[in-house]
Amino acid sequence: MSSNLDPEEVQAIMDLAAPEEGPRRAPPEVSARDFSKPRRLSPGELETVQTHASLSLPATIEQFANSLRNQHEIEILDISEVNADDIFGEVDEPFAIAKFDIGGQPGWLVWELIPALAVAEILLGASEPSDSEPRAFTSLERRSIERLLSPFVTTLASSLELAATNLEVLGAREDIGTWTDGGKLSEPSRLHLSFTFDGPGGASHFDLYLPGIHPHQEQAGALAPATPLPNHIRDVTVNLVARLGDNQIPLADLLAIEVGDVIPLETPVTEPLRIYVEDVPQPCGRGFLGSKRGNLAIRIEQIGLEDEDSLGTIQ
Repeated sequence: MSSNLDPEEVQAIMDLAAPEEGPRRAPPEVSARDFSKPRRLSPGELETVQTHASLSLPATIEQFANSLRNQHEIEILDISEVNADDIFGEVDEPFAIAKFDIGGQPGWLVWELIPALAVAEILLGASEPSDSEPRAFTSLERRSIERLLSPFVTTLASSLELAATNLEVLGAREDIGTWTDGGKLSEPSRLHLSFTFDGPGGASHFDLYLPGIHPHQEQAGALAPATPLPNHIRDVTVNLVARLGDNQIPLADLLAIEVGDVIPLETPVTEPLRIYVEDVPQPCGRGFLGSKRGNLAIRIEQIGLEDEDSLGTIQ
């Protein structure tokens, strides 16, 4: 997003729009969007996800209690959206990671290793977990953890109208895979649910990454592209321009301009700015002038405009 105005010029414009008497108005502070993080769901939809996921927890707590021979609390710590490229980074073995399938797309559950080992020991009959050092699961421990986690993931996914299958506790780094394993229609976006677990090895947390979460139909146009972008053009950069306004003046007046002269624009101060992409003549959206950490910023109010006449009214 670019502009030929610096913050002092923006302040001057605001001063002109302000009453002759009264305080000077500064551009309002706006929150910046981190485009490295996906956002397909609205805050209301994330809240709905948390509600449904929370309702599925009593069944999981009961199932864990039967398997572990004791009651242990499980709570949702946070729900957000993440890019699957950022989940693992450099993963060192040994680890406690389970992989599962939802609609042909991979999902993962990542657990702290030492508490997971403690749970495995209890599942196999130990009265108390040992003070274990980090190590890989044995084959028997992996199967026991799979039997514990599979109903949990299946039940929680079902509460969100998803079908999770084929959960497997992994043993090697190359088994983790990537989001691209889902084929041509794969998307990197994952719903991240973070849980706290008061288990036999002490308090721990584990993270669940679910694919296949989509916004409601009325939200889809605003929160996600109609068609997933091919991988080879995802990182192509484009020039985004916010147009403050314009005016036509005679050439003689232009040549006679002096420092301190004021050129009024045809755009009212309450009018949203037009947003353009590259050299496309039609505006793609609109927004309002603001600031972020001392820099000029634009708060986007609407995208997907059909014509300039639609710019006149805020919806």
